[in-house]
Amino acid sequence: MSNIIDFATERAKRKSGIHDPKLLEDIIDTGFDPSDPVDLDNYYSWKNFEGQLNETLYTDDAWTDEAIQRLLADIKEWDTGEPYTVTIDANFDDTYEFNFDSDKEKG
Repeated sequence: MSNIIDFATERAKRKSGIHDPKLLEDIIDTGFDPSDPVDLDNYYSWKNFEGQLNETLYTDDAWTDEAIQRLLADIKEWDTGEPYTVTIDANFDDTYEFNFDSDKEKG
């Protein structure tokens, strides 16, 4: 089966100038376009963030591999225009209110 050609990877190799097939496959599988410089910057920023997140989460025994993958998928699909409900399992004496408005400017 080594004679099967992945046309998306071959096209990306020619357009982007990146010759590492594993890197190209990862960029494409992650949802970025390797021939777009902005997408490449976003890909490397995402990988940096993912690495920092994994370093933190994998050292904690409370997170399973499946839960981490679901968390990363949810972060990538975050829609700032969509309202979200977050449920936590905790024991608080007081009521706490959290606001995740991304549209507000920091001042």
